[in-house]
Amino acid sequence: MPEPSYRFSRRVDNYIKHRPRYPAAVLDLLRAECSLTDAHVIADIGSGTGLLTELFLKNGNRVYGIEPDPDMRAGGEDYLRAYPRFTSIAATAEATTLPDHSKEKVFENPLVCDWEGLKGRVLSNGPALEPGDLHYPAMLAALAEIFRAHQDNGTVTIEHDTRVIYGHLQVER
Repeated sequence: MPEPSYRFSRRVDNYIKHRPRYPAAVLDLLRAECSLTDAHVIADIGSGTGLLTELFLKNGNRVYGIEPDPDMRAGGEDYLRAYPRFTSIAATAEATTLPDHSKEKVFENPLVCDWEGLKGRVLSNGPALEPGDLHYPAMLAALAEIFRAHQDNGTVTIEHDTRVIYGHLQVER
């Protein structure tokens, strides 16, 4: 089994295509709780392929994406190449030296998928079987059966929450 920081390495394409995007409510929360403006600099810890980073870049922020997995980081660098305010950093969450003062908020963020979207979402998971695995065809067959049993007009809804951990750095004067 791959080390946790690298479990998505071979899943970058499916991750970018099929993972849910972050709700705009994340920005609303940070504007209300942290007085977020486009002048703030953001550190996206575990930035992966840049899906959350993109939300901040579209808000006008400068964003440092901290990502240890070289394949996920490369996917993020490619995905976000049009944003000059993005800087990619090869590091782990433990190596940021940021203090541990934070709060948590959860947003409902359901994901509606057709068959290809559901398959891609499953294949974007770190522990999912990969093509070439003896049980891969059986996994896809079981997933197709689940999709057929639960689809409504060609889609299924995955109940999904987005958890935001946020805070201000404590600046000593």
